[in-house]
Amino acid sequence: MLVVAIPAFAAAPPLEQSLTRLIEAAGEYRTALEHVLPFRERELARATENLARRRELAAQGIVARREVDEAERAVAVARENVAQLHRDIAQT
Repeated sequence: MLVVAIPAFAAAPPLEQSLTRLIEAAGEYRTALEHVLPFRERELARATENLARRRELAAQGIVARREVDEAERAVAVARENVAQLHRDIAQT
């Protein structure tokens, strides 16, 4: 007697296989996004701290206003990256 192991989804119709793979891929994608989130949040925290330092230095006349403007843009970009990541996670 010959016994052959066949994965459970192999017997499923192609549409079910595709849906199963799609669900698995979405779960893997969400997990990947969730792993990236702490890095993006740290980038935002660093950018915010840098902005605070630049503002203090600008108030003392040590750095130009341009550096504060650049730090503000960096915070805005980091904030948007975190927000977009949250939206992406919510959609998966």
